[in-house]
Amino acid sequence: MTQVKFIKPVNRLASRLGSTGLSRPSAIAQADTNIKSIRDDILAYIDSNIALLDVIVSRCNDGTAPALATLYEPSNAVAGTAGTAGLVPLGRAAYSLCQLLANGEQSGCYSLPAIKLHLDGMRLLRRFSSPDQDADAALILENLAKLIANVTS
Repeated sequence: MTQVKFIKPVNRLASRLGSTGLSRPSAIAQADTNIKSIRDDILAYIDSNIALLDVIVSRCNDGTAPALATLYEPSNAVAGTAGTAGLVPLGRAAYSLCQLLANGEQSGCYSLPAIKLHLDGMRLLRRFSSPDQDADAALILENLAKLIANVTS
């Protein structure tokens, strides 16, 4: 007769915490407290990257690819950090800009008006802080998605 042997893998995180580790709710509460303590720094980082995007776009009057290609890094920085500060729609708009820039890189044809509209949307979404504005944010994101669809088709 064959015997069944159960193997329980070692949870490395649990072993590091030991028996005095935090419970899941306590860990989440501590993480939220930590995020709140650096929220102002996160917002400053987001704002500086949006300002950098504005500067780069202002220098791209002729739509040249090399200058426009430099937009990806600050846009990606906003996309990656906005959700941490509770600005999920802003992060989605920044990600949408990253998609637009990637499409432009791939096709070799950037749409400066579409990029400017994305920046306008991002500036607007940066100001949103109330759940009452969720419908407006969703509308902005929907229209940015339509813009990308039109530009890439």
